[in-house]
Amino acid sequence: MTGLHRNVVKEINRARLSALYTEKGEDGETRLRKPKRQARYLDADTFKLYGGHRYATVIIDLKDRACPVACPFQEEADRA
Repeated sequence: MTGLHRNVVKEINRARLSALYTEKGEDGETRLRKPKRQARYLDADTFKLYGGHRYATVIIDLKDRACPVACPFQEEADRA
């Protein structure tokens, strides 16, 4: 679809997520950043895309209706 090998896309995404959600500790170890606030009520929904065998999953914070996580394009076989 993009003309890139899937491992290249995977590495780009991994670097992006690492920059957003990790930090170096005082001891030099890489660790996850603490969130500014923690959600108390979460909901997950999986739905079919484009009327085919592709699915997306979203996780929603019910209190402020934010959608912090979206996992698009799961194949039907991956859902089992």
